[in-house]
Amino acid sequence: MLPLGWFLAIRCSFGLVGLWGAMSGGWLVATVLYLLTLIFTDWQAQANVAKQRNTLGMMATSEEQQVSDGNLPIRNSALVGSGHLAPGLDSDDMMMELVSREFQIAKTS
Repeated sequence: MLPLGWFLAIRCSFGLVGLWGAMSGGWLVATVLYLLTLIFTDWQAQANVAKQRNTLGMMATSEEQQVSDGNLPIRNSALVGSGHLAPGLDSDDMMMELVSREFQIAKTS
């Protein structure tokens, strides 16, 4: 919006009208794009994705409990619920674990 405003105001000699016209036109385009997104989004599918993410968080919390009970090997758990890393995991390991879980959920849906 700003480069177009500068172009209309300075180069085309429209002054303040060119600046305001570019800003208004930019907001109009943004509004139309947001409305199209709102109308054409499959909200049921988005709700299902959010539900799966919530389930992923619950699975991680469940695994955290199992690790603390000694039922799972430490290397296979990224502790999401508490925000802490299990011994032997660095932040890259945790990120890879979360990404692979997210990919598995997306692949099954």
